[in-house]
Amino acid sequence: MLAATLVGLHAAAVITVNNYRDLDGDAQSGKHTLAVRLGRPLTRRLYAAEMLAPYALLPLLASLGWPAALPLLSLPLAGQLIRRFHREAPGPVFNNILAATAGLQLAFALLLTLSFTI
Repeated sequence: MLAATLVGLHAAAVITVNNYRDLDGDAQSGKHTLAVRLGRPLTRRLYAAEMLAPYALLPLLASLGWPAALPLLSLPLAGQLIRRFHREAPGPVFNNILAATAGLQLAFALLLTLSFTI
C-alpha cells in the first residue's frame, strides 16, 4: 500500500501539471479544478510536495524491511522539474513538463520495482 502511494503521488503531480497548464481556461469556463481553487502560487507548492513526498517517505518503506534506495537516483530529475514548473510561464511548454513528470513517475516506479527484486 505504501509503495503504491509513493507512485500515486507522482501520478497526482501529472494531473497537477495538466490542471495548472489549463487553469485560465478552466476558470473562465467555470470548472472548479484544484488548481483553479488554489491559484497558481499554491498549485506550484502542491506540485513540489507531490514530487518530493515519495522521496521523503522512502525511509518509512525501508523501515518496513523493503530495500528502497534505488528510487533516489531519480531525485535530481524531480528537482529539475520543480524548478521548471516554478520558472516557466504557463503555456505550451507545460506539455513538456507534463510528459517529463510522467516519465519521472515511470522511472521512479521502475527503480522501486528493481529495489524489490534485488
